[in-house]
Amino acid sequence: MKVSKFKFYDGRDPRDVPAYMLHEAARYTSIPLDTLRTWVSGREYAVEGGKNRKFSQPLIIRPEKNGLLSFTNLVEAHVLNAIRRKHR
Repeated sequence: MKVSKFKFYDGRDPRDVPAYMLHEAARYTSIPLDTLRTWVSGREYAVEGGKNRKFSQPLIIRPEKNGLLSFTNLVEAHVLNAIRRKHR
């Protein structure tokens, strides 16, 4: 019988198991909570003098259905933040 390498995680890589709430991820990555929330959920913003509103789609960072982020998500956010700081 073959034993799964990740039997404790329902066959998932432990790095992909959701474990971090948004505010924890923001703290661990040193990214402002509002910035990370925008990257994960998108946001609505005003255009044309505030009369109309548009929606900015979320980036590639996708939380699980329960809203938790995985370690892999934290790495994605950290790299994105580093690129953002380096290239403004």
